[in-house]
Amino acid sequence: MSYSLVVKQTSNHLHAVVTGDNTVETVRRYLDELAQVCARHGCARLLIEENLDGPSFSTTDVYSVVVEAARKVPSSLREIAFVDANPEHLLENVAFAETVAVNRGVNVRRFETVAQAVHWLRSGAEADPTDSPT
Repeated sequence: MSYSLVVKQTSNHLHAVVTGDNTVETVRRYLDELAQVCARHGCARLLIEENLDGPSFSTTDVYSVVVEAARKVPSSLREIAFVDANPEHLLENVAFAETVAVNRGVNVRRFETVAQAVHWLRSGAEADPTDSPT
């Protein structure tokens, strides 16, 4: 249930790096914490770089965590890029989580690398010239 969350401000987005144990409770806690940070700072773009140790969740656990987290996404948060850095985790679970979140109105996209995620977040900022950086 322990984890470490480091959040860095960039010129375009918040970059959150989470490490620790891959448990349902860990993921719920760090997503709650990120929702609070984003709400407090009015951030529009978030990159989550997750590297949690342990096996992948069941589909049922993925669904329940994502449904709960989707309800807490602050209105200011328009784009979320997600990278699961643990190569042992099932890619189909990450894809399923993305689908569940998108179906609940969350603009989230999964990426294989941080560089791809940053590019997507920067492209979104360039597409909206009236947007101020986070």
